Parts: sequence; structure tokens; C-alpha cells
Amino acid sequence: MLAPLAAAQPNAAGAQLEHGLVLAGLGRTPEAIAALTRATRLKPDLPLAWRALADQFVLTGDYAAADAAYARQIKASVNDPALVEAAAALCEDRLAVAERLLRAFLKAHPTDVAAIRMLGEVGTRLGRYEDAEALLSRCLELAPGFTAARHNYAVVLYRQSKAAEALAEVGRLLAAEPGNPAFRALRAATLARLGDYEPAIGEYEALLKDYPAQPKAWLSYGHALKTVGRREDGVGAYRPRHRPAAGGSARPTGASPT
Repeated sequence: MLAPLAAAQPNAAGAQLEHGLVLAGLGRTPEAIAALTRATRLKPDLPLAWRALADQFVLTGDYAAADAAYARQIKASVNDPALVEAAAALCEDRLAVAERLLRAFLKAHPTDVAAIRMLGEVGTRLGRYEDAEALLSRCLELAPGFTAARHNYAVVLYRQSKAAEALAEVGRLLAAEPGNPAFRALRAATLARLGDYEPAIGEYEALLKDYPAQPKAWLSYGHALKTVGRREDGVGAYRPRHRPAAGGSARPTGASPT
């Protein structure tokens, strides 16, 4: 229903957004990215479109594009003029400016969770993970249901090799959004970092069944398979035209997912 509607109304942001969300749900990631990108170009103040686009970039392993899209989600979500200016600086990678504006804002509004989350994002971009962790922890104390901040928090924990803590946060995220592909990918990666390779393999297999066109996930899946001694299956996961079926041995599956 949505494909002909989106084709007939190429300048309707809502149609492109809905089409992109359905494509994402079907695991057709490249097409979803194209549709969601069209939606954001037509109407840049769509936080749902930016978040969905960022989640799709995570699946492809394009973390720079994902970070940029998540930043645009923040910008589209805030209304306070001071925060809009800071969000614009964040999107333009003017991190020193964004940090100065956010710290000044938080002096006057110390419990503003949107500003705290944004400052945590600045810390993450600058590689100051301990500062980002503290900020995001405070954000979640004030707003435990702030899913976007919890996702940021889980990523910061993961990047500091605090895998057990990260896994607990991912569990909370998945309890709220069981099908979110970015959360599922982070859970698989976190399990692998913990050395729980068999559960990680199961997570990758389930993810790749739903989202097969993910080179980064196939690569991580292959690493996990080789680590547990399934060398043939691992090598098969690396081959663009010979992907192993989830839970089975390598066999040709047709067109490359890349």
C-alpha cells in the first residue's frame, strides 16, 4: 500500500517516513535508508525519522552516519532556543561551542534532562567517556524512561569495556522496544565482548534472519563462529555470496547482501 503512495507523492515527508519505517521492519535496510533520508530532507524536524535512520546506519556499521543522525534527532526534539543553538553546534561538530552553551544552560537549569543528554553526547564525541557516563547516569536518575539517553549510556559503557553494565542497560532497552535492531545489535556485540559467544551467535543469527543485508553484523557473526571453533561457518559468514543460514552450515544463498 505504501510503495505506490510514496512513489506518487515523492514530496510528502509523511509518506516517505511511513514507507521507510515499514521497509526497516522488513529488514530492507538500504531501501529504508533511502526512504528515511528522503523524509528527513523534505522535513528536517522529524525526530522519529532521524532516530529510525540512525538505527539503520547502526545496522550497516556506519557509526559516523548514525552519530550524525542521532544528533539531528536531538536537534529536532528540542524547542528551547538555547538548546536549539547548542544542538545545531553539535550537528555541525562544533563541540567546544556546544559544550559552552550547554554548560551555561545547565547552570540555570541543572535538571534539564535534554541538555544533560546533549552534554553527555558532546563528551562521547570528545572521547571523554567517564564524564559522559556520569552525565548520562544523572540523566537517567532524573528520567528513567528516557530511552534515547539510556541507549547513549549503554554505548558509553560498552566503549569503556564495561560490558556487564552495558548488558544490563541493553536488557532494559529491549524490554521497552524488543524489536529495535540497534539495541539487538548492541546486545550481540556486548555478549561477545563478555566472552559469551554462544548466546552472541544466537543473537546474531536472530538479527540476521530479520535483517540479512548487514555486512557489519555478518562480519561480527563470523568472528564469533570462528572463536568457538566453527571455522567453516565463520569463513562462510565472511563471503558476500555464500552466507550461512542462521544456525546452519554455510551454503549459497544467492545475491550478496552487500
